[in-house]
Amino acid sequence: MENISSQPTLPTIQNPKPIKLPKKIGPYKIESLYKKGGMSYLYLALHAETLKPLIIKVLLPKFIENKEMVSRFLKEAEIIGLSNHPNIIKLYGQGEWEEGLYIAMEFIQGVSLKQFISEKSLSLRKALEIILQVGYALFHLHSHGIIHRDLKPENILITESGDIKVIDFGIAQLNNETEERITVKRRFMGTPTYMSPEQKIDPKSVNFSSDIFSLGIIAYELIIGKLSHGIINLSLIPKHFRKILEKTLKIDPKDRYEKVVDLITDISEYLKKEDEKEDEQGEGLDIVYDAIKKREDSLIKTSYNFKNLSISVFKEDLINLNSVYLDFFSITENVLAVVFFKTVEKDIDSFLSLLNFQGFVKMLFKTKKITTSSELLNLLNTFIEKESFKGMISNVTFIDLEKDEVRY
Repeated sequence: MENISSQPTLPTIQNPKPIKLPKKIGPYKIESLYKKGGMSYLYLALHAETLKPLIIKVLLPKFIENKEMVSRFLKEAEIIGLSNHPNIIKLYGQGEWEEGLYIAMEFIQGVSLKQFISEKSLSLRKALEIILQVGYALFHLHSHGIIHRDLKPENILITESGDIKVIDFGIAQLNNETEERITVKRRFMGTPTYMSPEQKIDPKSVNFSSDIFSLGIIAYELIIGKLSHGIINLSLIPKHFRKILEKTLKIDPKDRYEKVVDLITDISEYLKKEDEKEDEQGEGLDIVYDAIKKREDSLIKTSYNFKNLSISVFKEDLINLNSVYLDFFSITENVLAVVFFKTVEKDIDSFLSLLNFQGFVKMLFKTKKITTSSELLNLLNTFIEKESFKGMISNVTFIDLEKDEVRY
């Protein structure tokens, strides 16, 4: 095949000026350029003694004489230094070198939450566990008087083990700190999609609830499994969690969560209630199993003294018949649901699966008021998915007595 690069029709591309790689910054041996940002270079380095990988952040040479940029760079180091928490990037050192200033930080092997959201599909529980970790980081920051001001998926890393790390404190602010006069060019600080309404109006007039609003947007994106690009549709959020997210995203800060610990508490309580629901489902199966066991024991232990008749009990471990469950339930006054469940295999596991399903359905109609067919289907599908039933056939038929019709 002809080498395209040799064709004269291609435009001439000027290669950017290569970045000279320093051998050493402070006590750290530089291995490679990790990333180039708008105001800084990030280098991958090794600690001279421990050989531990680190990230060295250096301010670009063109900003060395800029007092505002230097001040922000030093403030970032100060804020990271105050934030010793497992969900926040660690500071290992800072100082001056021959070409300016540097910050030595923890090297985190992971991907940004932005990339993670784009590639992964999460359960609601997993999404909320991630949000809780970010919440713990915010709680630590806020308790030290620090407002992040640029919380977004790009500034949150997740490792292979699922650990969360909040990074990039370039525009973070200490609460009640007087913001230095900034240039018009940099007046709009933050990322619009994740900024609270009050931060968009005046980037300097923010408080802790501004970070909570940003966390709410991130929570929304994790739950729906895609980036929002500024468009929020709360009807996509599970009904029982929706109120929590609504409060997080209130336009008026006074109506929002004032403290992140309150948000953490509400999410934790929500997860606890979900666990209790799962336990109740498991208990329902245990009750069915215990009832069968008691009936079995009573049959085996019972004997009758007939003179001319011998009675014995035969016990077989295998189920030789396909297990079938069929039942009728009232959804509304005029709508009936016919629930059908049949196992294909003829073994004890299939039989227990049927009992599990039957116990769940019975308990469902006793403990929950179901008023729509879609609600019943969602609950049954969720349960079947969760239990991973194999070799089974299930069906729900709805009979509308008023309209005289059958829906499948």
